[in-house]
Amino acid sequence: MPKILENVKEDILKVSRDMILEEDYSNISIRKIAQRCGISAGTVYNYFNSKQEIIEYITKSEWDLLIRRIEYSNKNTEDYIKKLDIIFTEIRNFINKVHNVQYNDFLNTFETERFFEMKKHKDDFHEQLSNKVYEALEKESFFNNDKLVCNIIIKMFFSYSTYLHIEFEDLKPYIEKLIH
Repeated sequence: MPKILENVKEDILKVSRDMILEEDYSNISIRKIAQRCGISAGTVYNYFNSKQEIIEYITKSEWDLLIRRIEYSNKNTEDYIKKLDIIFTEIRNFINKVHNVQYNDFLNTFETERFFEMKKHKDDFHEQLSNKVYEALEKESFFNNDKLVCNIIIKMFFSYSTYLHIEFEDLKPYIEKLIH
């Protein structure tokens, strides 16, 4: 009698997320994912065509979750500094706890057409985050509606979120100079 498998796709995604945090992207394989799930590689291929597709799925899901978490958290505060702190904290959690893939290395594994498609998704994600910064600042009388400033703040957040010794409070004076 064949083995009944439940929640296979979810298991594949959970194991893959764990492996992303534990291993270098190049060391992850369909075979290793299948082995850790206790299924055959063929079963993994029933759900995903490649490890790139699995990681792409995880990446897009995590991006969407990050945006939703920021939106939910920022609904409950009017203070723009608190909103920016939430955005920074969520980006830091995303990069350091969830999304340990060296994204540019991951992008380089795609053929040209898929590379540009994934790069566009990444750019769209950054634009969504920049819009969240804009939304945090737009009601403030001192803010001059400069989208470039919002983009710079997001780039700063991504750059410094990997440095665990740098906190939002350390960036706050520079943010204040940018937005005033």
